[in-house]
Amino acid sequence: MRRLILVGDGRFRTFRNLWALEELAAHGVQYEQKVCMPRSAEATAVNPFGKVPSLVDHDIDNSKDAAATSPFVMYESAAINTYLGDKYRSKTALGGLELVPSPCTNKRGLYEQLCYSIMTEIDAQGLWIHRKHESLGKVFGSCPDAVKHACDHTLNVVRTLSKEHLLKSPTAAATTSSAKE
Repeated sequence: MRRLILVGDGRFRTFRNLWALEELAAHGVQYEQKVCMPRSAEATAVNPFGKVPSLVDHDIDNSKDAAATSPFVMYESAAINTYLGDKYRSKTALGGLELVPSPCTNKRGLYEQLCYSIMTEIDAQGLWIHRKHESLGKVFGSCPDAVKHACDHTLNVVRTLSKEHLLKSPTAAATTSSAKE
């Protein structure tokens, strides 16, 4: 059994974590994937919302709590990638891979700002509302006005983030940090 288990199907946000784990695998970090769908028994066992992805980490430091024997479990794809980048920073340092910027730096602040903006403004407010009322209209109800607003909102956010990100960091596209992808 691998010490890291990623729970979820790669057709969902799990893909973000598969990408990060494959980057780490090139540096010797082993993992396994438990493929499952959202709201399945496997997903619900490690995430109270039943969503994917989740990460189960059996390689934890129990030295501070001798009674702790359970693995560390977390969910949310961006949080998982940040955790992996921080945890395996020393393993990847010689290979030049920086999965996430170092903590307490300006780059890290901008990384987190961009991640949260993508998750809240694009993913939740744009993509999910569009999908919910367009592709899943039979389930949630079709709402053409909401779909149009979601499209407009997403485009405005992408334009704003692109302009702001490039103004703050002209070399942002050349950074080696890949977790935000």
